[in-house]
Order: sequence, then C-alpha cells, then structure tokens
Amino acid sequence: MKHPTTPSKLNKTALVWALALTLVLALVIVPYSYAVFTNSMHAQRTIAAYDAVGDRFSSNYLAAGNNSRDNVRTIYVTDGSHSPTAVVSVCNYDQGKQTRPNDTTISYTVTARLVKRVGENYEPVNAAYLTSEELTAYTITVSDDSTDVTLGTALQSTSFSGTLTGGVADSDVYTVTFTTNFAVATPPNLYLEMVVVPTNPGTQLPQLCGIIATGLRAAGASTSWAGSFNDSTDNAPSAYDGYNYVIEGTGAGTFTLKWDNTRVALSYESIRMLDCDVTTVGNISTITFTVDSNTVDRYDLQFYRKNITSETWASSMNEHLATAGTTPAAVVGYFFVAT
Repeated sequence: MKHPTTPSKLNKTALVWALALTLVLALVIVPYSYAVFTNSMHAQRTIAAYDAVGDRFSSNYLAAGNNSRDNVRTIYVTDGSHSPTAVVSVCNYDQGKQTRPNDTTISYTVTARLVKRVGENYEPVNAAYLTSEELTAYTITVSDDSTDVTLGTALQSTSFSGTLTGGVADSDVYTVTFTTNFAVATPPNLYLEMVVVPTNPGTQLPQLCGIIATGLRAAGASTSWAGSFNDSTDNAPSAYDGYNYVIEGTGAGTFTLKWDNTRVALSYESIRMLDCDVTTVGNISTITFTVDSNTVDRYDLQFYRKNITSETWASSMNEHLATAGTTPAAVVGYFFVAT
C-alpha cells in the first residue's frame, strides 16, 4: 500500500524548487541589472555634465581659471611707430565650435585694470606708482562697441557688462590699444589684466582671465624667444632659495638653455614639464626643447640655489644672459646662458 506524501515533505520539495529557481534567476538577471546600472552611470558622466554646464564660454585671449598670471599673452609689433592692439572676444561657445553654442543666455561683467609684475604675481597699480615710475605718458584704451575708456594716471581700472544670447552663436569684442611707447624691445613694467565673470544666478561657468603684455620684434622675424629672471631685484640673489626663470616668445623652433650646475639646479618639475633630457659637460648643464607659440608661448621654470653668495643681478646674473640665437664667446662661469 502506498503511503500519501505528507505536508512536510511537500513543503520541503517546494522550498528546494523555489531556491533553485531563485538561484537561476539571480544568475541571469543580476549581471544584466548591473550592466544597465553601470552603463547608465557612464552616460551621466559623459553626457549630462556637458549639456548642463559645458565649457561653452570662452575667449580668444583669456583663459578659464582664477589666476591671470597663468595666462600671459604678448602683443608683438614690428614697427615702433605702431600701437600694439588686440581684439579680445567673449563667446558663448568653445573656441572653434560655433555650431554648439551655449543653450543658456549668459550675463557677465568685464574688469580691465592696469597691473605691474612683482615676482611671480601681478598687482594693481595706482597713480602714485605711475608717477614715480615716470609712466604718466603710458596709456591703454579699452573699447566696446559704444564706449572708449582710457586707463592711465587718472583712471587705473574700468568695467563693462554684456549679455550673450542662448541657443545661437554669440560673441562680444573689446578692442585693447596701447600707446606707441609700449612698442619697444623692453616695455615698462605695466600690463593690462582682464577678468570676465559670469553673473547668471547659479551658473557653474568659469571666469575668464589673462594678462596682456607688449613686445617689439624685428620685421620679418619668424621666431623670437628670450629668457629672463622673474624675481624682484629688491633683494640680492643670495636672499632667495631658488629662482623663477621665464621664457617667452613667438614662432616655432628650438630653444637651448644652459646653466652652471655648481651654482643652481633645475627643478624636477621643470624638467618634467619640458619633457626632454638634460646633458652635462663639466659644470655646464644644457637642455634643448621645441617651442611653438601657437601651442605654448610662455614657460615658467624654477631653479634651486646651490652656491650663490655675493653675486648681484646686474654683474653676475642678467648681464650674462644671452637671448635666443646668440652664442656667447665663453660659457664656463656664466650663471645662465640661453642660446
């Protein structure tokens, strides 16, 4: 005689089947769900960030950031009788991408002011500085499409405001004109700083900023690069633990920098930035790198002091500095030599 299946056996059998089914479904569904989740997060990172904010707020001269000193642009002229001039744009699209304007209407303010260079930084000037440095004849005019404002002894800063229409490619331009006395090989310690700040409530757009300098180069010269110290000469070289060395120029080519390695050492970060090797023969170290102002028009290098005691800026430092393309008669004993 067959015995009927008891309820307890039925429950155990159902439980086993339920667990097996759950395990099978987990193996099939969980990977799929995980894949959908990760792909969704990836989509948010790559698409939503650009559509919500993007970098569609730019300028042909000014760069996104908070430090104007990180973006120094030089206006070169080849005739000293001409005024160095630049047309600075403020756009609601990334440079070169007018077909993708910002969807949001952007309101902004522009502040333009006269500054001087102090070490690595730039500081605003006042009438006392302009007078004491005999810079009263140096002026810079900033213009929008309706107003011309001249900065000089009587006025050291000014501001403008503008609006860029969302959904269409839109831009404003500001013309900057330096007087002809800026068109010299060694311009005065006077520059123009421009800062553009978006004023839309809740916007995450960056501010645009930069320093505009001037320079003179020979007519027809395709390449003009030079290096110089960027430390205050108010203190003797021996008062510093290291030195800031700036190389600026225009055109494309190569630049060679030599230094006495018994006196200074080029910082590791500077070597890594230039991405090339240092060669050493005796106490002279040399580094040669490619320059192209269309890509980078300024290099900020740092040297550590090793044995600087009684040297002065004039007789032992800058005096022995040669510009690009010049080969000194003697190298040994020179502090810096750029060729």
